[in-house]
Amino acid sequence: SGGVCVEDTFHVYGGFGANGTVAPTDVHGDLWRYDGGWIQLPTPGPYPARYPSLCAHGSGFHLFGGCTVTNKRASFSNELWWFDSSAWTRQEPRAGDLPEPRYTSALGRVADHLVLFGGNSQDRNQGKHFYGDVWVFSLSGMTWERVHGPEQGPGPRYGFGWAANGDRLYVFGGFDGQSDRGDLWLLHMNSLTWELLAEEGSADAPPPRYCPALGVVNDDMVLFGGRSKVSPKVNYADTWRYSGRWERIDNAPGPVYHAKPAYASDNKRLWIFGGESSNGHISDLWMYDANGWRQQHPPRNDDPLLW
Repeated sequence: SGGVCVEDTFHVYGGFGANGTVAPTDVHGDLWRYDGGWIQLPTPGPYPARYPSLCAHGSGFHLFGGCTVTNKRASFSNELWWFDSSAWTRQEPRAGDLPEPRYTSALGRVADHLVLFGGNSQDRNQGKHFYGDVWVFSLSGMTWERVHGPEQGPGPRYGFGWAANGDRLYVFGGFDGQSDRGDLWLLHMNSLTWELLAEEGSADAPPPRYCPALGVVNDDMVLFGGRSKVSPKVNYADTWRYSGRWERIDNAPGPVYHAKPAYASDNKRLWIFGGESSNGHISDLWMYDANGWRQQHPPRNDDPLLW
């Protein structure tokens, strides 16, 4: 699923496995809002998608890409849409080049520009493509521009944790096609320059991983969970905070292992919904703030055994 915070409420779009299968066609385009309880909005999205990129602005949000279904096969999108709390509008480029279709990208907004980084796709021959490029979409000109290739910044990867806060876009970890990564990067969206905040590999840093949740809470980075791509049985349920250096936080009684959750933050809270547990897809909802973790909604009765 994709997650986004809009005006203090957490939204979840689409996702994979809601019917309890791992079939490529078990992908959905429903839209839900959590406001003390789950509410399914009567305006489903433009297409079913897993891991689309969502970015809030005012009372609405942008949606880019995702892994969808075409002719009963997994496919990838590079469409851009806007949801204004009641209706969807396609933000179709007028001319020029387009980002390659992909999912698990990072997406932020500064002024009247959207900034896109990274992601992954797969061709018909099952060949995987990892992206490390930066694209900017002008909402006034309705055009995309590729401003950086993979030679700058984190390089090609997907499944990284990411968070947009103001004019800053943070990226942690991911998988680059060969290795799990554990570095923390900052893209200054006004200047479109990268800054390496924390290298990977130190003893007091989070172990490398992909598909964690990352958010901004009270101006600090908060990292939770994920798993190893190269060692699939290595799963994480740890919580870390970065405020100039990494610090592990005792998250009990926080969530247990979650990877690939829908997540979002608004500098006050980090929300995580569902994802993969060690036994399958799950549907519990958790929130982290200055007081730590609290479960906001229990899992469905048909969730796999988690504990």
